[in-house]
Amino acid sequence: PDGAIYGVAMPGGPAIILQARRSAALVVQSPSGAVYFARQMAAGEAYHVPTLKGLTTDVSDPAAFAVYIDGVLTGPLPAAKMPLARLGAAGPPR
Repeated sequence: PDGAIYGVAMPGGPAIILQARRSAALVVQSPSGAVYFARQMAAGEAYHVPTLKGLTTDVSDPAAFAVYIDGVLTGPLPAAKMPLARLGAAGPPR
């Protein structure tokens, strides 16, 4: 990362990090819709996704976020709104 890393690494699943390639909004919500994390991310800042069930993401621009799984770049965030568990379901590419 080229900036601050928000969130805390938690055991129990793949390490998923969303890194902003350019300025974009990131909102993470609980299953009830309560905001778990919200920030206008600057280029280089990253968010370590916790291994909590049911979290979803809502971003202003999915292409602005690179997805890293266990330290491996897997590409951009696939959609603006999606369950975060879907990111780690397949694990990093082989």
